[in-house]
Parts: sequence; C-alpha cells; structure tokens
Amino acid sequence: MLTFQPVASPEDILCLQNLAREIQIPYFTPMIGEAQITYMLDLFLSETAVKEQLQKGYQYRLVYEEGTLCGYFGVCPEGEKLFLSKFYLKENFRGKGIASKMMEEVCSLGKGLKAVYLTVNKKNHHPIAVYQSLGFSITDSVETDIGNGYIMDDYIMEKPLS
Repeated sequence: MLTFQPVASPEDILCLQNLAREIQIPYFTPMIGEAQITYMLDLFLSETAVKEQLQKGYQYRLVYEEGTLCGYFGVCPEGEKLFLSKFYLKENFRGKGIASKMMEEVCSLGKGLKAVYLTVNKKNHHPIAVYQSLGFSITDSVETDIGNGYIMDDYIMEKPLS
C-alpha cells in the first residue's frame, strides 16, 4: 500500500534532503557530474529553499510503500498548469508500478487544472520513456542557466488533465 506524506516539518525537510541525495547523487553523477548534482541539491533542496518553496505554494510528498520510504515528488500550480518539479523513486522500488500510482497522486493534486508539466534532462532516456508511457509528450526544449557555470539542458514534457 502506498502512502503520501506531506512535507511540513523541519524533520520532513531533512528526510526529503537525505532521500534526494541518496537517489540523485549516484543516478545523476555519470550524466552531469557530482559537482553539478551536489550544487543543484544545495540550490533547490536546502532547508531554506524548501521552506521558501512551501511558502510559494509548492507541495512535497514523501512516498512510502508498506511503511518504507521509497520516493518523493514536488508540485506547484502555475496558472492553468501544475509544475511537477521533482519525481524520484529509489532504484529497488522501480518497475513495480509505483511511479504510475505516484503520477495518479500528482494528477489528483492538479484537479481543475489543464495539464501537468515537467522538465527532464535530455540524456535521461529511461525516465523520458516512462513519462511517455504515463501520457506525457515532449512539447519544448530548454537550456536553463542555474548559476555557477551550470546549464540544465532539458525537454519540457506535458500531460493533459481531464
């Protein structure tokens, strides 16, 4: 059984940060390098950054399978769309249908909006295929300067909500 716990307390934020490092550093280091992924985690998931995001309307959820922490996601409404900022699952929980259930929860948070969209690294081929299987399509390509000499080279993918 999957449960989705809202991130609200300092303890929740610390749990989110630790999980993000556990998942993202080994996954993204071969793709973009450890220095860039560490910089991005510090930039986007520091305690201060998460608190500011929560004040601006972001919602983060810690995902538990049978009581075991297995992933997380973060969303924020932007006009008529829901921005899916983060969507991560521990490696040993992948391929079990959990991402589909997580996406159902994401879409429920976008109720009343026209679409959910996300950005994904162009080299991140497997997740691109997973997102496509979940109803997303590539709508654009962007390069975002995130400072410190780093560029995020991403696709924008979007899924209509009914």
